[in-house]
Amino acid sequence: MIRQGVFLKFCQALCLVLVAIPGIVVAQTVQTFTEPGEGTFSVPENVSRITVEVWGAGGGGGSISRGIFGSGQSAGGGGGGAYASSTFTVTSGDSFPYSVGRGGQSNQSGGDSSFGGGAVLVLARGGAGGSNNVGTGAAGGAVPNSIGDLKYAGGRGADAPNNSGGGGGGSAGEDSSGNPGSGSSGGSVVSGGGAGGAGGYGGGGIAGGSPGGGGGGAQCGFLSFCFSALGGPGGDGQIRITYQVTAQCSAIFDASDGINENVPPNKRLDLSVFEPRNPQPWPGNNVIPAGNSVYQARTFNSNNISFSVDGQARVLVDGDLTIGGNNFTMNADGNARDLLLIVDGNLTFRNNAEINAVIYATGNIDFGNNAVIFGALAAEGQIDIGGGQSNVIYDPNAINQVDFGGACIPEEPTIVLDHIRIIHPGVGLTCQASDLELLACANADCSSLYPDPVDLTLQPAGWLPAQNVTLTGAANLQFQRSAEETVTLSVSSASPTPDNGVVCLAPDGSGSCDITFRDVGFVFEMPQDLIAGEQGRAFSMSALETDEQSGQCKALFAGQTKTIEFGTGYLNPGVAGRVVTWPTRIGGIEVATNGSPQTAVPITFDDDGVARNISILYNDAGRNSLLARYTEANQPDGGTLVIEGATNYVMAPRGLCLIPERQCTSSDLGCSNTLSAGVPFSVTPWAYRDAQGVASLSCADKPPAPSFILGSVSVSHQLEFPAAGVEGNLLEATLDYGDGAQSLTLTEVGIFSVGTQAVSGGYLGRDVPASDQAMTARMIPDQLSLTVIGEGELSPECGGFAYTGQTFGWDASGIPELRIEALNGQVPRQLTRNYTHPDVIVQLPANRFEVLVPNTDNVQTLDDGAGTPVPFRRESGASELSAGNRDSETDGIVRYRFNDADQFVYPKSAGSRIAPFSPELTFLLQPMTDADNVPVTGIAAGGEPINPIAAFPIRYGRLSPQNVYGPENIEKLHMPLQMEYWNGTRFVLSDDSPGCTPWNTDNITSNSANHHDLVTANGTFTDGLGGPLVLEASGSEGTDTLIWGGVEDWKKDDLDGDGNLDDPTATATFGVYRGHDRVIYWRER
Repeated sequence: MIRQGVFLKFCQALCLVLVAIPGIVVAQTVQTFTEPGEGTFSVPENVSRITVEVWGAGGGGGSISRGIFGSGQSAGGGGGGAYASSTFTVTSGDSFPYSVGRGGQSNQSGGDSSFGGGAVLVLARGGAGGSNNVGTGAAGGAVPNSIGDLKYAGGRGADAPNNSGGGGGGSAGEDSSGNPGSGSSGGSVVSGGGAGGAGGYGGGGIAGGSPGGGGGGAQCGFLSFCFSALGGPGGDGQIRITYQVTAQCSAIFDASDGINENVPPNKRLDLSVFEPRNPQPWPGNNVIPAGNSVYQARTFNSNNISFSVDGQARVLVDGDLTIGGNNFTMNADGNARDLLLIVDGNLTFRNNAEINAVIYATGNIDFGNNAVIFGALAAEGQIDIGGGQSNVIYDPNAINQVDFGGACIPEEPTIVLDHIRIIHPGVGLTCQASDLELLACANADCSSLYPDPVDLTLQPAGWLPAQNVTLTGAANLQFQRSAEETVTLSVSSASPTPDNGVVCLAPDGSGSCDITFRDVGFVFEMPQDLIAGEQGRAFSMSALETDEQSGQCKALFAGQTKTIEFGTGYLNPGVAGRVVTWPTRIGGIEVATNGSPQTAVPITFDDDGVARNISILYNDAGRNSLLARYTEANQPDGGTLVIEGATNYVMAPRGLCLIPERQCTSSDLGCSNTLSAGVPFSVTPWAYRDAQGVASLSCADKPPAPSFILGSVSVSHQLEFPAAGVEGNLLEATLDYGDGAQSLTLTEVGIFSVGTQAVSGGYLGRDVPASDQAMTARMIPDQLSLTVIGEGELSPECGGFAYTGQTFGWDASGIPELRIEALNGQVPRQLTRNYTHPDVIVQLPANRFEVLVPNTDNVQTLDDGAGTPVPFRRESGASELSAGNRDSETDGIVRYRFNDADQFVYPKSAGSRIAPFSPELTFLLQPMTDADNVPVTGIAAGGEPINPIAAFPIRYGRLSPQNVYGPENIEKLHMPLQMEYWNGTRFVLSDDSPGCTPWNTDNITSNSANHHDLVTANGTFTDGLGGPLVLEASGSEGTDTLIWGGVEDWKKDDLDGDGNLDDPTATATFGVYRGHDRVIYWRER
């Protein structure tokens, strides 16, 4: 998020602010935490991104304590706290621990402030505290050791003047480092920071301001009664969290006419989902592709320009869009739901334009003549519909169906009551009630049922158990008539009212609501648990007539075999919506499928007049009708006996399963079938029929029940790998069986099983089992986003400089550090927390990080007249750094630190004798992927430069033993040792810190007859001086040349000008006159 300006006052708890972002003003919420200590921040609902700013606490000023007769003392000021900030994608409900640093008391450093758990996401260092009776000001919170996308250092405390304490350093702010203290004055305030406290005069220092100002140092004068005083405490740290609650999509557009102007800040689209924008020219082929497109501001002045849309598209115009020509069209042949057009500026139509889209503008919308919009319109500014035939034709469905790409929160789809469906047998008996079924259908084909209760009044009289019923989904009812007649079934009232009234379904597949009652007919006992393809299933039937005396039913055909004509009809799905038209087998015979009884089947009735165990087999799913007819001519009255009857049966599938586009066969990293988390993948819901051994077959090999249709079946997921990982989210809630391949989106990394849930009575009144669980592909991050959060600092092994040829390495508190966020492909992207699970993070081993070592300094050159860069290398000579360490792996964020054991050197040669210089080096992190070839973004094509701090000089040095002279009978001749460096003109005495530069006598040899004995010794140089060596004279005259063999190159020099480095040498002369003796080096007795 790019912040131009924040208009707010600091909030102790919660406040609402307006943030100006290029082209848009959005309402944002700011939470500020100022109380020192730890806490937890929970991400609110409808928040997908947060910006976290942290300020380290200020260090306390230095204190004073002196004796009664002691001299006056002044203490330096404390350092100001650092500032750091980062913006993250988050998920509602996420919890993040935080810690607000406490201001340091006198002489104490301020506490760090941090946000995040095991992997700290943002951290600002506290300022250092002053010291007792020390006038030097303390350092501010350091940038190299802070963590964040944006970091600024705290101001340094001032050194104390003679007559007061030093002022504390100011804390860093939102856009600059903190100001240092100056004299007794504290560092002044920068935007968002805290001021440093003033230094004391004759007493304690003043407290630093919040957040993070350093405390002022104390002061006690010589002639005062002030004998002790405390430095001012540092200001406490602070954490500020800024976020925008994303608006509901429906709130942005007026529900009455789809036109909404002056959209308030809390109901605006979140355009940050299009960042980074990188606007492109409009497509030359005038086809807008599916997905996100960001186009440049444009004025179309030509006539007859037409843009089409290929799929569902989201277009952001980065500036004004002006339609100046005539007859401009966009998506004219498409649906408004297929195009979201966002203009980050003003939208102007001149004449004769037609656009089918949901349109949003951050400025004004101005219609000229005859501009027509099909869809909806919203603007943060004003909307002027204009003259002529300009119009906006509102399509409310477009708001629910357009893909806003995360710019707002879509509503859950509303389930409507489409119609009431009555399924009846077409004919009934006067001696018994006929079975009917009522369905409350949520869509036209009734593949989904309306889930809420519907109050119905049924017509005409004769419904059992009552005419007034409450229907929830589906119900089995009856209807009875005692006289031969035809009645029309209907619903006289329904609450809620169905959109499409009442639909009847007769056995012949027609929509007739008529049912004819007769005194004679067939009745059926059909099993209610028939399974498609299941062998050995049967039903029974009887031929009944109404007894004229009792009105009761009595059986016909007792003990007889009759040839009955059978037929079936396709009811749900009907003929038009059916994938296949497979026949039903009755008694082993395929019967007609055209809704008319035409196929003769011999049927045997028992002595009770019941034909039992009539086999039925149908290999598909759905509701079919079964019609039966018997005719017998030559009746006593000369007529023909006709007996008819009908029933229906539902064949449910044996089971359901899902076929993802890629699948794993094992739940471990050995699965090479991978897909990106957060990116939709294809899955085909599959219904299968019964068959021998079907349970052991894979989903794709199970014989299908292809006509199974069931909409909006709840789908769920379960994590299979890694163990005890994060489940993540499955973005889709339902799948539709019978609708071919569809999409699912898993937000997390790992291997999952997916399946649909059981639906009670959900399929034509039949229970639908839960599907078999299907293993997905191994989900991997869509990208790994790398940020350099610390370029590190190089430091010499000891002291304040390094010699040419001497190794140096990373400062212990300045190891370069990288942050890698494992992100999915959502818009906006989300962290994939499972990536840092111990079983998954092995895909990003440390050796994937290839960092090239520079072979020269960036700036410094040799004095060779050719401008040759000073050579540089890793001590081992390797061209790459050693593999570093993943020392923090939490919640999808990896922290990689360079190897602190790597050592570097500016190689020494005779040609490298140049004046001291400060290193300027660039290490190059090479483009990389993890083991699954997930790309790591944030690395430039030629490598990402790492430019460490190196605040020390490189000196061309040498060990320089001094020539000495003395009499041959001297007891001990002392030979001084010096470390020198070339200052650009000559060699001068170095200033080695104590203990840093060693010397010893182990490898000193002499090339002469040895007129001395060398006393074994060792030590270190201090301020360039070492030794001296002690030479005990043997009594003979002569000169010995001492050679320091085996010393390191950085102690050598080209002594003879031959272009090669030579071992240090010196001469010791005993009893030989050499002009003038330097008697200071020997002791005369």
